[in-house]
Amino acid sequence: MKRKYWMPWLAAAVTASLAVAGASYGGASAPTKNIKVGVVTDVGGLNDKGFNSLANKGRLKADKLPGVSTRVLISKSNSDYIPNLAKLASERYDLIVAVGFLMTEQIGTVAQRYSNVKFAGVDIANSTMPGKPRNAQGLIFRENEAGCLVGDLAARVAKRAGGRQVISAVGGIQVPAVDAFIAGYRFCARRANARIEVLYAYANSFTDQAKCKEIALNQIAAGSQAVFAVAGQCGLGSLDGAKEKGKWGIGVDA
Repeated sequence: MKRKYWMPWLAAAVTASLAVAGASYGGASAPTKNIKVGVVTDVGGLNDKGFNSLANKGRLKADKLPGVSTRVLISKSNSDYIPNLAKLASERYDLIVAVGFLMTEQIGTVAQRYSNVKFAGVDIANSTMPGKPRNAQGLIFRENEAGCLVGDLAARVAKRAGGRQVISAVGGIQVPAVDAFIAGYRFCARRANARIEVLYAYANSFTDQAKCKEIALNQIAAGSQAVFAVAGQCGLGSLDGAKEKGKWGIGVDA
Protein backbone atom coordinates (compact mmCIF):
# COMPACT_ATOMS: atom_id res chain seq x y z
CA MET A 1 0.00 0.00 0.00
CA LYS A 2 2.83 2.39 0.72
CA ARG A 3 6.28 1.07 -0.02
CA LYS A 4 5.81 1.19 -3.76
CA TYR A 5 6.27 4.96 -3.55
CA TRP A 6 9.97 4.74 -2.79
CA MET A 7 10.70 3.25 -6.22
CA PRO A 8 10.42 6.56 -8.09
CA TRP A 9 13.11 7.80 -5.66
CA LEU A 10 15.38 5.01 -6.82
CA ALA A 11 14.64 5.68 -10.47
CA ALA A 12 15.24 9.40 -9.92
CA ALA A 13 18.57 8.70 -8.24
CA VAL A 14 19.68 6.51 -11.11
CA THR A 15 18.47 9.00 -13.72
CA ALA A 16 20.24 11.86 -11.96
CA SER A 17 23.46 9.86 -11.90
CA LEU A 18 23.16 9.24 -15.61
CA ALA A 19 22.55 12.91 -16.28
CA VAL A 20 25.66 13.90 -14.38
CA ALA A 21 27.70 11.24 -16.14
CA GLY A 22 26.65 12.58 -19.55
CA ALA A 23 27.15 16.25 -18.74
CA SER A 24 30.84 16.31 -19.61
CA TYR A 25 29.95 15.45 -23.19
CA GLY A 26 27.93 18.58 -23.72
CA GLY A 27 24.55 16.92 -23.28
CA ALA A 28 25.28 13.73 -25.19
CA SER A 29 22.65 11.09 -24.48
CA ALA A 30 25.07 8.24 -23.84
CA PRO A 31 26.41 8.08 -20.25
CA THR A 32 30.16 7.93 -19.70
CA LYS A 33 29.94 5.14 -17.13
CA ASN A 34 27.73 2.28 -16.17
CA ILE A 35 25.65 2.87 -13.04
CA LYS A 36 25.44 -0.19 -10.80
CA VAL A 37 22.46 -0.54 -8.46
CA GLY A 38 22.11 -3.38 -5.97
CA VAL A 39 19.18 -4.53 -3.86
CA VAL A 40 19.39 -6.67 -0.72
CA THR A 41 16.13 -8.30 0.42
CA ASP A 42 15.22 -9.15 3.96
CA VAL A 43 14.26 -12.69 4.97
CA GLY A 44 10.84 -12.38 3.29
CA GLY A 45 12.45 -13.06 -0.09
CA LEU A 46 11.34 -12.04 -3.56
CA ASN A 47 8.03 -13.91 -3.43
CA ASP A 48 6.63 -12.13 -0.37
CA LYS A 49 4.04 -10.35 -2.55
CA GLY A 50 5.06 -7.25 -0.67
CA PHE A 51 7.91 -4.81 -0.37
CA ASN A 52 10.69 -7.20 -1.38
CA SER A 53 8.77 -8.19 -4.49
CA LEU A 54 8.03 -4.55 -5.32
CA ALA A 55 11.65 -3.58 -4.71
CA ASN A 56 12.71 -6.19 -7.22
CA LYS A 57 10.18 -4.89 -9.76
CA GLY A 58 11.71 -1.44 -9.35
CA ARG A 59 15.16 -2.92 -9.84
CA LEU A 60 14.08 -4.64 -13.05
CA LYS A 61 12.68 -1.36 -14.38
CA ALA A 62 15.93 0.41 -13.55
CA ASP A 63 17.84 -2.38 -15.30
CA LYS A 64 16.19 -1.36 -18.58
CA LEU A 65 17.53 2.18 -18.41
CA PRO A 66 20.53 2.89 -20.67
CA GLY A 67 23.81 2.62 -18.82
CA VAL A 68 22.31 0.90 -15.76
CA SER A 69 23.02 -2.59 -14.47
CA THR A 70 21.42 -4.09 -11.37
CA ARG A 71 21.64 -7.08 -9.11
CA VAL A 72 19.57 -8.48 -6.24
CA LEU A 73 20.89 -10.56 -3.34
CA ILE A 74 18.33 -12.59 -1.39
CA SER A 75 18.82 -12.90 2.37
CA LYS A 76 17.88 -16.30 3.77
CA SER A 77 18.51 -15.29 7.39
CA ASN A 78 19.49 -12.23 9.41
CA SER A 79 23.11 -13.35 9.29
CA ASP A 80 23.12 -12.72 5.52
CA TYR A 81 22.48 -8.99 5.77
CA ILE A 82 26.03 -7.75 6.39
CA PRO A 83 27.68 -10.18 3.94
CA ASN A 84 25.18 -9.28 1.20
CA LEU A 85 25.50 -5.53 1.72
CA ALA A 86 29.29 -5.77 1.95
CA LYS A 87 29.52 -7.93 -1.17
CA LEU A 88 27.77 -5.32 -3.31
CA ALA A 89 29.77 -2.52 -1.72
CA SER A 90 33.07 -4.31 -2.34
CA GLU A 91 32.04 -4.74 -5.97
CA ARG A 92 31.71 -0.95 -6.19
CA TYR A 93 27.98 -0.64 -6.71
CA ASP A 94 26.96 3.02 -6.88
CA LEU A 95 23.71 2.61 -4.94
CA ILE A 96 22.70 -0.25 -2.62
CA VAL A 97 19.11 -0.52 -1.39
CA ALA A 98 18.45 -2.46 1.83
CA VAL A 99 14.81 -3.51 2.00
CA GLY A 100 13.39 -3.48 5.50
CA PHE A 101 13.76 -2.18 9.05
CA LEU A 102 15.46 -5.41 10.08
CA MET A 103 18.62 -4.15 8.35
CA THR A 104 18.85 -0.92 10.37
CA GLU A 105 21.99 -1.88 12.27
CA GLN A 106 23.61 -3.64 9.33
CA ILE A 107 23.18 -0.82 6.82
CA GLY A 108 24.74 1.63 9.28
CA THR A 109 27.68 -0.68 9.92
CA VAL A 110 28.41 -1.40 6.26
CA ALA A 111 27.85 2.21 5.13
CA GLN A 112 30.51 3.38 7.58
CA ARG A 113 32.90 0.76 6.23
CA TYR A 114 32.30 1.77 2.59
CA SER A 115 32.00 5.55 2.75
CA ASN A 116 32.36 5.94 -1.04
CA VAL A 117 29.18 3.92 -1.71
CA LYS A 118 25.62 5.29 -1.42
CA PHE A 119 23.03 3.30 0.54
CA ALA A 120 19.27 3.59 0.94
CA GLY A 121 17.19 1.78 3.56
CA VAL A 122 13.46 1.12 3.19
CA ASP A 123 11.56 1.67 6.47
CA ILE A 124 14.79 2.81 8.12
CA ALA A 125 15.16 6.25 9.69
CA ASN A 126 18.52 8.03 9.44
CA SER A 127 18.51 8.62 13.19
CA THR A 128 18.38 4.90 13.97
CA MET A 129 21.41 3.87 11.88
CA PRO A 130 24.59 3.23 13.91
CA GLY A 131 27.00 6.09 13.34
CA LYS A 132 24.41 7.96 11.25
CA PRO A 133 26.56 7.66 8.10
CA ARG A 134 26.26 10.54 5.64
CA ASN A 135 26.31 8.16 2.67
CA ALA A 136 23.13 6.35 3.79
CA GLN A 137 19.58 7.65 3.32
CA GLY A 138 16.61 6.27 5.18
CA LEU A 139 13.28 5.98 3.36
CA ILE A 140 10.40 6.28 5.81
CA PHE A 141 6.68 6.75 5.32
CA ARG A 142 3.50 7.98 7.04
CA GLU A 143 2.21 4.59 8.10
CA ASN A 144 -0.03 6.18 10.74
CA GLU A 145 -2.08 7.84 7.99
CA ALA A 146 -2.67 4.56 6.17
CA GLY A 147 -3.50 2.89 9.48
CA CYS A 148 -5.97 5.69 10.21
CA LEU A 149 -7.96 4.94 7.07
CA VAL A 150 -8.14 1.26 7.95
CA GLY A 151 -9.18 2.02 11.52
CA ASP A 152 -11.99 4.28 10.36
CA LEU A 153 -13.23 1.60 7.96
CA ALA A 154 -13.02 -1.24 10.50
CA ALA A 155 -14.84 0.75 13.18
CA ARG A 156 -17.65 1.59 10.77
CA VAL A 157 -17.90 -2.07 9.75
CA ALA A 158 -18.39 -3.00 13.41
CA LYS A 159 -20.94 -0.22 13.95
CA ARG A 160 -22.96 -1.32 10.93
CA ALA A 161 -22.84 -4.98 11.97
CA GLY A 162 -24.05 -4.24 15.50
CA GLY A 163 -23.30 -6.50 18.43
CA ARG A 164 -19.99 -6.26 20.26
CA GLN A 165 -18.04 -3.21 19.13
CA VAL A 166 -14.61 -4.81 18.92
CA ILE A 167 -11.95 -4.77 16.19
CA SER A 168 -8.32 -5.85 16.30
CA ALA A 169 -4.85 -5.71 14.80
CA VAL A 170 -2.08 -8.29 14.49
CA GLY A 171 1.44 -6.86 14.27
CA GLY A 172 4.50 -8.73 13.11
CA ILE A 173 7.65 -7.59 14.91
CA GLN A 174 7.27 -4.51 17.10
CA VAL A 175 9.22 -2.03 14.99
CA PRO A 176 8.40 1.69 14.40
CA ALA A 177 6.61 1.15 11.07
CA VAL A 178 4.30 -1.51 12.53
CA ASP A 179 3.68 0.56 15.66
CA ALA A 180 2.75 3.56 13.49
CA PHE A 181 0.23 1.55 11.48
CA ILE A 182 -1.44 0.28 14.65
CA ALA A 183 -1.37 3.71 16.36
CA GLY A 184 -3.15 5.31 13.39
CA TYR A 185 -5.61 2.40 13.30
CA ARG A 186 -6.52 2.76 16.97
CA PHE A 187 -6.78 6.55 16.87
CA CYS A 188 -9.11 6.81 13.90
CA ALA A 189 -11.19 3.81 14.90
CA ARG A 190 -12.07 5.60 18.13
CA ARG A 191 -12.87 8.80 16.28
CA ALA A 192 -15.23 6.94 13.94
CA ASN A 193 -16.91 4.89 16.69
CA ALA A 194 -16.76 6.06 20.28
CA ARG A 195 -17.88 2.63 21.53
CA ILE A 196 -15.15 0.68 19.76
CA GLU A 197 -12.64 -1.48 21.60
CA VAL A 198 -9.38 -2.14 19.75
CA LEU A 199 -7.42 -5.30 20.55
CA TYR A 200 -3.87 -5.71 19.30
CA ALA A 201 -0.95 -8.08 19.71
CA TYR A 202 2.39 -8.93 18.09
CA ALA A 203 3.52 -12.25 16.65
CA ASN A 204 7.23 -11.37 16.93
CA SER A 205 7.62 -12.63 13.37
CA PHE A 206 7.01 -11.48 9.81
CA THR A 207 6.89 -15.03 8.43
CA ASP A 208 5.12 -17.32 10.94
CA GLN A 209 1.62 -17.53 9.45
CA ALA A 210 0.45 -20.07 12.03
CA LYS A 211 1.29 -17.66 14.86
CA CYS A 212 -0.55 -14.76 13.23
CA LYS A 213 -3.56 -16.97 12.59
CA GLU A 214 -3.59 -18.06 16.23
CA ILE A 215 -3.58 -14.44 17.40
CA ALA A 216 -6.35 -13.47 14.99
CA LEU A 217 -8.53 -16.41 16.06
CA ASN A 218 -8.05 -15.45 19.71
CA GLN A 219 -9.05 -11.86 18.92
CA ILE A 220 -12.14 -13.04 17.03
CA ALA A 221 -13.05 -15.27 19.97
CA ALA A 222 -12.85 -12.13 22.11
CA GLY A 223 -15.38 -10.40 19.84
CA SER A 224 -13.31 -8.82 17.05
CA GLN A 225 -15.39 -8.15 13.94
CA ALA A 226 -12.49 -7.01 11.75
CA VAL A 227 -8.80 -7.95 11.87
CA PHE A 228 -6.03 -5.66 10.57
CA ALA A 229 -2.90 -7.64 9.63
CA VAL A 230 0.33 -5.62 9.81
CA ALA A 231 2.78 -8.49 9.63
CA GLY A 232 4.04 -9.20 6.13
CA GLN A 233 3.76 -12.89 5.20
CA CYS A 234 2.80 -13.71 8.78
CA GLY A 235 -0.29 -11.55 8.29
CA LEU A 236 -1.61 -13.96 5.66
CA GLY A 237 -2.38 -16.28 8.57
CA SER A 238 -4.45 -13.55 10.22
CA LEU A 239 -6.44 -13.04 7.04
CA ASP A 240 -6.96 -16.79 6.77
CA GLY A 241 -8.29 -16.86 10.32
CA ALA A 242 -10.69 -14.01 9.62
CA LYS A 243 -11.94 -15.77 6.50
CA GLU A 244 -12.37 -19.01 8.38
CA LYS A 245 -14.59 -17.30 10.96
CA GLY A 246 -16.52 -15.15 8.47
CA LYS A 247 -15.02 -11.87 9.71
CA TRP A 248 -13.49 -8.98 7.81
CA GLY A 249 -9.74 -9.14 7.26
CA ILE A 250 -7.70 -6.14 6.11
CA GLY A 251 -4.02 -6.55 5.22
CA VAL A 252 -1.12 -4.23 4.57
CA ASP A 253 2.47 -4.85 3.57
CA ALA A 254 3.30 -2.85 0.48
